Amino acid sequence: MYTDKADYSQATVGALQAASGKSALTFVSGSTAPTGNNQVSVDNTLGSGFILFGVKSNSGGCFYLADNVATGTTYASSPGAGGCAASGAPGTGTWKPTSW
Repeated sequence: MYTDKADYSQATVGALQAASGKSALTFVSGSTAPTGNNQVSVDNTLGSGFILFGVKSNSGGCFYLADNVATGTTYASSPGAGGCAASGAPGTGTWKPTSW
C-alpha cells in the first residue's frame, strides 16, 4: 500500500482486505481487538508516514508491528490483557528495532 501512494492513510481496513485477496488474514480497525490469530488490527490514523498493526497469538499474547518511514520498523509484545488492538499498543521504551 505505502509504495503505491507513499501514504499509509490509504491503508484502510477495506483497502488492506482487498489487497490481501483470498488470504486467511482479515483486518479490523485499530480500536478493535483481534478475536483470533488470523485477524489483524490496523491503525493508520497516526500520520501518513506511520502504520501500526496488532495481533493476538494462540497463547493469548499480543504482538505489534509499527512502520515509521522516518525511523524504521519496530516491534513490541505484551501479555494480552489489553485485547491486542493496535490503538492499545505499548508505549515508548518497549519497542525494539527489527533486524530485517
